[in-house]
Amino acid sequence: MNAVPKVPRPAFGELRAILHNCVVEGLASQNGVRGPVHGEFRAHLLGRFSWVESLSPARGRRLRNEFNRIRWPEF
Repeated sequence: MNAVPKVPRPAFGELRAILHNCVVEGLASQNGVRGPVHGEFRAHLLGRFSWVESLSPARGRRLRNEFNRIRWPEF
């Protein structure tokens, strides 16, 4: 039994792939591909990798670095 909760490997890999594809292919390529379309896609991604950061700061930093590479539209 684990002493502390961990992020399941498939969940981490999926989120990492989504962030990477947002950088490479653009935001529209990922919003809604693996679930419902999110009106606040940026907030959705922030929430998902903040969860990872809370359980594994090192893995969360990797995701945050990838998130910071995404080109977000300016309003």
